[in-house]
Amino acid sequence: MSDVAVVGAGSWGTAFASVLAANNVDTTIWGRRAETVEEINGARTNSSYLPGVTLPASLRATHDLEEALARAPVVVLGIPSHAFREKVVEIAPMLNGDAMLVSLTKGIERDTLMRMSEVAAEAAGVSDDRVAVLSGPNLAKEVAKGLPGASVVACRDEARAHALQRLFHAPTFRVYTNTDVCGVETRLGVRLGADPLTFAGLAGVGDLVATCLSKQSRNHHVGEELGKGRKLDDIIASMNMIAEGVKSCAGILAMAGRVSCDMPIASRVGKVLYEGADVKEMVDSLLTREAEPEFMGILGDG
Repeated sequence: MSDVAVVGAGSWGTAFASVLAANNVDTTIWGRRAETVEEINGARTNSSYLPGVTLPASLRATHDLEEALARAPVVVLGIPSHAFREKVVEIAPMLNGDAMLVSLTKGIERDTLMRMSEVAAEAAGVSDDRVAVLSGPNLAKEVAKGLPGASVVACRDEARAHALQRLFHAPTFRVYTNTDVCGVETRLGVRLGADPLTFAGLAGVGDLVATCLSKQSRNHHVGEELGKGRKLDDIIASMNMIAEGVKSCAGILAMAGRVSCDMPIASRVGKVLYEGADVKEMVDSLLTREAEPEFMGILGDG
C-alpha cells in the first residue's frame, strides 16, 4: 500500500511523484506506456518527459492501475485534460472508499466547461470535499531537480487541505493551503465565485508569470513560435508533450461568454490559435481598443 498513488507519468506527474518519494512519502506512479515504467524502475529516469533528471530509488512505477491504487488514501491525477474524465471513470471502481483525489491538471473540459475538480468529483462519484487541486508557478524539470518551488493545495474541506499540505510539503517544495478551489483552478475572478485575493497568489499571478516567462513552459514555447510566424499544427507536431493552453483557451472563452466576462487578450489568442489570425494584427487590435477603467469587467461592473 502506498501513501500516494500518482496516475500519469508525464512531466508534471513524474516530477511531483519524485518530490514525494524524495521526501520519504511511499509513492507509486502509474504510467500508460510500459517502456516508461520499465525505465523509471530500472534506470531511475524518464527520458521522454524529464530528460537529464535522476529519480529517487524509492519511487515505484507500475503499468497496472489496480496495483498503483491498492488502498492508497491519496490519489494524484496527472492526466491531460482531454483524457481526464475517461481515466477517472476507469479508476473510480478501484478507489479506496474514502480516498482523496488531487488534480494536477490545468484546463477546462471543453464539452461541459467544467473545471477539472468538478470533472473528478462527477466522474468518480464522490463529494467535492474529497477533491483537491494543486497548482502554482511550477516547472516540472526544476521541481524534479530539487530547485526551490511552491504551490497551493486547495480543497473545500480545510482540514483535508491541511492534511494534504503536511503530506506534500518538502524542504525544497513549499505547499500552502486554500479553500478557494475555483480561484486556484481558473482566472475568471469573482464572476465564477472566486476570491479576488486568490489571483494575487501562487496559483494566479505566480503561475501566470512562470508560464509566460520561462523557456521551459510549453505554453510559452507555443506562443513564441506562433510569434515567429510558424503554423500551430507544425508547432504541435514537433512537441512530444501537451501545451494545455492550446486546448483550454476555447473552453475558457466559452465560460467567459457564459458569465458575460470580457477577456480581450484571451479572445485574440483564440483567434490566433483557432482562426489563423495574424499575431501582429491581434496585438494592434488590443492597442486600439477604447480606453476604459483598469479593472472594467473584472469586479462585475460591465
